[in-house]
Amino acid sequence: MEDADKLGLAQLYQIRGRVGRSNLQAYAYIMYKRDKIVSEIADKRLKAMKEFTEFGSGFKIAMRDLEIRGAGSLLR
Repeated sequence: MEDADKLGLAQLYQIRGRVGRSNLQAYAYIMYKRDKIVSEIADKRLKAMKEFTEFGSGFKIAMRDLEIRGAGSLLR
């Protein structure tokens, strides 16, 4: 995934989950430009993807996304 800093956490997780859906070993490479200044929020998203790599980590990633973006308001 090129320019991964532009994607949301759910999008990154979804795309990563689509890689390797066979009996062969596969890898998902999450990339962004080395010299690019990444926003604080994008940095948190990328670190979450790096931290939660084990199978079935979707709930942990969803909770981290909630921490990063906040719960929002249902009454708006």
